[in-house]
Amino acid sequence: MNVIVVGAGLAGLTAATGLSAAGVDVTVLEARDRVGGRTHGIEVAPGRWVDAGAAYLGVRHTELISMLTGLGLRTMSTDMVGASRFDIGGGLRTVDGRFPPLNAIALGGMFDALDEVTRLVDVDEPWRTPVRTCSTGSPSTSGPPSRSTTRTRRPSCRCSSAR
Repeated sequence: MNVIVVGAGLAGLTAATGLSAAGVDVTVLEARDRVGGRTHGIEVAPGRWVDAGAAYLGVRHTELISMLTGLGLRTMSTDMVGASRFDIGGGLRTVDGRFPPLNAIALGGMFDALDEVTRLVDVDEPWRTPVRTCSTGSPSTSGPPSRSTTRTRRPSCRCSSAR
């Protein structure tokens, strides 16, 4: 059997590796001049690298860590020193570290809202995804309108779909 895998990001490389291990003849097609997809580091000075793509890999990503180790790839620490700035609910806040200043329930609500927004995307025609705008006509950062099951308080902006 011959299989073509389109894309040499981590998903494509994982699929190709698994298929090849099962004895399938695999060809990987990649549009860029490198593999890795969104995972990409750029050397900005000798021995000094910055992330130019996907940045985080946690200890629970055991399969991915195993694959990277098997391929002889290494990771770099993403320890952060300093503060981050967040615009949540219309107010700017600066906090130490990289996590938004939300309690666990609000953080869960944020991920629920993100899940709700991503469900609006038609994966076959993503360019047809409705743009959410506030009544002022500016793009909404608050996500879709509140639902009674949402556990977080939303900004008062009412959003509407616009194409």
